Amino acid sequence: MEKLLLKEAKGFEMEVLYTDVKSAPKEIENKLGTEFVSLGELLSTSDFVTIHILLLPETRHLIGEKELRMMKNLPILSTPLAAL
Repeated sequence: MEKLLLKEAKGFEMEVLYTDVKSAPKEIENKLGTEFVSLGELLSTSDFVTIHILLLPETRHLIGEKELRMMKNLPILSTPLAAL
């Protein structure tokens, strides 16, 4: 799913940012054309956000009112997990 989404985003010449517990090695980021940023930076600068994580106790409620307020006007948020 993530690789297909990355390919589609690149097809629309989108800049692809990501966040995680730790960043991928620079050579992988360069190969994929992605950039690691903090969650706050990702939310405040992105027009589209997709979330691909396991629902665990530490990821539950990852996106709340505070995070939604950080986002640009009318963000498009895509996640299959409503509990985030």
